Amino acid sequence: MILKKIDKNLITYIIGISIIFFLFIFFIICAQIGYDVKKRCEMAQSRYGGECVDALMYQVADDSSQYGKNSAIWALGQLGDKKALSFLEKYDTGKLLPKRESWNEGISQYELRKAIKLLRGGFNLSAFIWRN
Repeated sequence: MILKKIDKNLITYIIGISIIFFLFIFFIICAQIGYDVKKRCEMAQSRYGGECVDALMYQVADDSSQYGKNSAIWALGQLGDKKALSFLEKYDTGKLLPKRESWNEGISQYELRKAIKLLRGGFNLSAFIWRN
């Protein structure tokens, strides 16, 4: 009888610790995503000026450099600003996605479609923690 009570208390304790650990890791990951979005904005703004979303769109549209286009697309999707939706849709080729794309060879259709999905109202679990 005592052994069963100890087992139940131990199981409850382990479950509680597991939930706390999961939430701790989740919040760290969310904070890192927010930090990365902020850094992408700052880098784009230092080069192109203007508001964050505008600077990121300029970075995607800049034909003089392939550097950072996919990171800017990712950040636009994370930010969720609807004014970037029609802009990004122009870059969707409509072709089937290849198995693997390089981030250094033009715009990744996979990353682009993920961002478009978020901008169309797709669920972004981490955004409520760091957005605004």
